[in-house]
Amino acid sequence: RASNEGTRRGRAFNTMMREPLATNLQQQIAARELGRPGALLKNTCWARRYECSAILEVHTGCVNTLRWSADGSTLLSGSDDRTVGVWSFSGSWKGQLRKSLRTLHRSNIFDAQAVPSNEDFVVTSAADGCVGLTHMHVSDHMSLLYEPKDRFHTVSSKMNFQPGSSQVLLVPFSSGCVRLFDLRVPSKVVIRVALELFSGANDVKFRPWSSSEFAVGCDDESIRLCDLRYPSSPTESVQLVAKHTQSFTPGTPGSTASAVSGLCWNRSGQQLLVNFRSADPALFNLAAGGASGGPSQLCEPAATGAEGRAGKQVPTRQLLPLQTYAGRENVETCCKEAVFLLGEDCVASGGDCGALFVWKANSGELVRRIVSDRCVVNCVAPHPFLPLLAVSGIDDNVKLFDVGASAQRTHDDEPARAAGGQWQTRLSRETGFKRASDCPENCAGLSAAS
Repeated sequence: RASNEGTRRGRAFNTMMREPLATNLQQQIAARELGRPGALLKNTCWARRYECSAILEVHTGCVNTLRWSADGSTLLSGSDDRTVGVWSFSGSWKGQLRKSLRTLHRSNIFDAQAVPSNEDFVVTSAADGCVGLTHMHVSDHMSLLYEPKDRFHTVSSKMNFQPGSSQVLLVPFSSGCVRLFDLRVPSKVVIRVALELFSGANDVKFRPWSSSEFAVGCDDESIRLCDLRYPSSPTESVQLVAKHTQSFTPGTPGSTASAVSGLCWNRSGQQLLVNFRSADPALFNLAAGGASGGPSQLCEPAATGAEGRAGKQVPTRQLLPLQTYAGRENVETCCKEAVFLLGEDCVASGGDCGALFVWKANSGELVRRIVSDRCVVNCVAPHPFLPLLAVSGIDDNVKLFDVGASAQRTHDDEPARAAGGQWQTRLSRETGFKRASDCPENCAGLSAAS
């Protein structure tokens, strides 16, 4: 009997050791305390307790992308220095640098994601228009999956893997083309054009429950709802009516104020959070019919069809937002993101003042304004199942925000309300900055705001 018990325990130990540490520790603690990992996120009070818990430093340029692995054990960061930082969170919530990956890109990296089926490989997109593939553990294993003919006038932006398929992804390009990459056969990667537009494509997101339907954010005021089953042209064009910031003057020649820089679906795939350039983030209802069940509605009963490159007339409708999120400036950079936080109870996005803004999703009420960068905050990456945030921007590092011991008031982090030396003390305590004047002169830094 003792021998059988020892054998059983040995098998259980071997099984446990073969599983990722995140599964054994993080998810088991969450399941023990709250029944399921996702329950940790469903508490809006965490937003008032966020504090800077760590600063991850390895890059020498702006950090333009942050991506968590599905199990939350790894964070990838991509930078203007054309490298990808691989950070491990298996043994510590502070993050430990596992490796800094070199790539074949000649310009700023805009996105970096691990291949879900084989996280030893990292796919990257960059300002040179190329799409790269880099092995995480073999230093010389680098390749370019795609290289444009004119790599100095084409930008490849935010990528998205297809739900239900761990090796098929979409990549948008500034030329207006969205390409599909099939990595299932490593020796022969299949690349085909999934969509062609006259307007540059900045972001693409699959609906959470669909392997064929996706949305594309472009350099105009519309998003395109598309379906892989009907390639080359959108199935519908939705013109979004946004609330522009005061610094934007409609009709200015060359203005990109109506462009979309970031998209984020809610879990049901019925609502879409959109970040506009030079405008407030807004939440839209994109359920079937466009206006079912909420105040988001068609502001025009019908609209002239938009024409794709193939000459097809695309049905077009205009939508008013369910909610907008005001209070930040958004004119300095063109790649800011907006994301859902805390079980979709909150919305977060960065501002030109170097702060991270957190609002209540339903009411638009500002919950927190958190110092996160000396210049501009662009990227916000919430942990998959813990109230942990990774934030980056113009600075060459990544800030981690974890839940602290005490709640902060809504405007405690605003420099305008901090007197004299108190603001410098807050900067040092929260983010490790030496002084606000360290911000480069060409950035709308915190020193100006104070």
